[in-house]
Amino acid sequence: MYRYASKHVWRKGFTLVELLVALTVSSIVLGAVGTLAFAMGAANKSLEQANKAQVYSRFSTLLLRDTLRYARQAFVTPDGNIALWKADNNSDGWIDGSELIFFRVAGQDLHLHEFAFTDPEVAPVFTIAEIEDGTAYSELSQLASNSTNVDNRQTLPDCPEDTFTISEVTFTILDPPANKYLNLTYKLTENGVATKYQVNTRLRCSADNLIDYIAGTIVQDDDY
Repeated sequence: MYRYASKHVWRKGFTLVELLVALTVSSIVLGAVGTLAFAMGAANKSLEQANKAQVYSRFSTLLLRDTLRYARQAFVTPDGNIALWKADNNSDGWIDGSELIFFRVAGQDLHLHEFAFTDPEVAPVFTIAEIEDGTAYSELSQLASNSTNVDNRQTLPDCPEDTFTISEVTFTILDPPANKYLNLTYKLTENGVATKYQVNTRLRCSADNLIDYIAGTIVQDDDY
């Protein structure tokens, strides 16, 4: 008589406790990974904003310096602002609205304004007195508001993230009436850190010899 012994094979599985422990550990690890990824993303965004702010601030500083340096003449305007004559582009012997750039402080902000005309030949002309008493800027602003042929361009760029600002701006013009030497001081706040800047420059292309200060006009074209 043969006896067959039944043979049972038991396969060991995970208990409920082990599953709970595994899930807990996994959630902790995933949470740590998520936190690290979020922190790295925030750090990268902050670094990108800081780099953008540096680029914009450096560009603005160079723009301010070069705009002052290569102007043909500087004029004091109301409220401590200045106007620069860029050149006699049409060689007509006058200073017209398309040839001016205005440095203006509004509140705590510095703005550079240029007026672009669809047809530069119709740009109004101004005497030195009209530039210095603010008439030129007022008339040009009004024209830009009422006409599609005039564009009031603010040439100093704004940083998209608003991570830097220019404030506490002061202008000093030396050697009047020639006004060849300019001094600009301002505070640049970049990512919460404020730095004082000072630009001292001499007009490299001064047209002082072409200015008739009595008539308030230029006496000849300034081609060179």
